[in-house]
Amino acid sequence: MTYARARLWVGISSVGTWVVLSLFVLFRIKSLSLEFPSLSLPSSILVFLGLYTLVSLPFDIVGGYLLPLKYGRSKQNFINFMLGYLRGIFLYGSLIFVFAYILLSILTTVSGSYLLPVLLFVVTISQILLAIGQSPIAKLVAKFYSVKQKDSENGYEVWEGSDIGFTGGLSFFQKGSIIPKQWIESFSQEEISLLLKRREFLTKNHSHLVGIWGAILFNTVGLFFGYLGCLATGISLEDNGYLSYVLVWSSSVTLWGFVGLLVLPSLSQKATLVGDSVWSKDNKDSVSTLVAKLDTYQDKEPNRTPQIQKIFHPIASVAIRLEYLGKIENNIVAWHIARYTLYFSLSVLSLLGRAVHCNVGRPELWVFLPSDG
Repeated sequence: MTYARARLWVGISSVGTWVVLSLFVLFRIKSLSLEFPSLSLPSSILVFLGLYTLVSLPFDIVGGYLLPLKYGRSKQNFINFMLGYLRGIFLYGSLIFVFAYILLSILTTVSGSYLLPVLLFVVTISQILLAIGQSPIAKLVAKFYSVKQKDSENGYEVWEGSDIGFTGGLSFFQKGSIIPKQWIESFSQEEISLLLKRREFLTKNHSHLVGIWGAILFNTVGLFFGYLGCLATGISLEDNGYLSYVLVWSSSVTLWGFVGLLVLPSLSQKATLVGDSVWSKDNKDSVSTLVAKLDTYQDKEPNRTPQIQKIFHPIASVAIRLEYLGKIENNIVAWHIARYTLYFSLSVLSLLGRAVHCNVGRPELWVFLPSDG
């Protein structure tokens, strides 16, 4: 059992658990709601978050502590892991609390033909704010340090963290990019230049923005599933209370998010290959070394079976990236859409944002999920 395959099974188990529980809630909510006391709005959200944390905990410990320790990906002791994990849970949960409170307040106070337009507006704005605030939110959820740049003209910011899988990324409406300190220490200047050139290309050809807006659109559609789920099950705030309603809403959105996990990786894989098109075949040796290094910081799985690659991995494997180097045209694509969708999905109360194999139990990867370079 390799590290990559072990992580994959933890992710499958985690996501599968949420899908099964979501279906259970939707089919049994009428009988379950009879067991729920009449809780206030804040109390209902806290109970919801408590259930979310309780179910996530075993997967988080395995994915965030036991597997990295077993496979030599981390030397962090359990106390330090738990301190970072509890910090992440509290801040990530606080964001969900705010979004849940806003959504339920709107459902309580707005009615008739104005309800859906107001929900659409608020959810869209919420996701835009998550995109704009990605950097400060990441620093709140996890313990990152900004490292002073040697040359401000390089156009990037260096962050230091403890998770080997952190890749940094591109922030919405902000110039430059974020690069992990370990890349600066391990990669040559030529390799850093290749990475910066690639990120600059993804920004200039608007693939970065297309990925963000595509993720926002996907989650906004999920809002309708949350609303329709409550209608289809016959759950109402008046008759069944806040807790029943938020459970049905979240379960419905989670099932929509599961559809995204099956569909969106293909778009992200294509975007990986288009991003690589900025690199010339003339420097294939340097690119091959760089892509292989990037993979060692992730799952260390340069080759995958077509079925596993297509369904479970938004980032194309090393073998595929090198095979298609120089063969893909510079098109506009939805870069990183699969993982942007997961981060933004907390605004609609999806339970999958930190349940997938790449970030389960790893708070440093809950906001900036691993990218392709």
